[in-house]
Amino acid sequence: MPEMKDPIAQLSELDARPRAGTAPESGRTKPVPMPIYDFEHLGETLSDSLLQTSEELLAEAQRIANGLTADAQRLANEARVLAADIRMQVSEQSKILADINARLKATGEQMLEAHRKFNGNDNG
Repeated sequence: MPEMKDPIAQLSELDARPRAGTAPESGRTKPVPMPIYDFEHLGETLSDSLLQTSEELLAEAQRIANGLTADAQRLANEARVLAADIRMQVSEQSKILADINARLKATGEQMLEAHRKFNGNDNG
């Protein structure tokens, strides 16, 4: 099993590396590029992943919202059709009831007239 280095010692070693913008010791004129550490890659990966996930969640939320809006519009249209159908059926049933009432009234009047004729009481 390989020997594990102390994390503090590893950080000290990393901090001792030359960075861009520092004066080179060997007299070179080109600055040495700043090293990229594992945690920097991890941070970039984490940031990219976070942004990608948030964009995916936003797109999903918009898709759901659009779907809900479409569902709500569909349900509203179905409710309008149902309400119109109910009104039509109520109107038809009201006409049928009015017809039945008129027939019952006419039948009642005919029976009353027949009763008066039969009993000889014609004046009401």
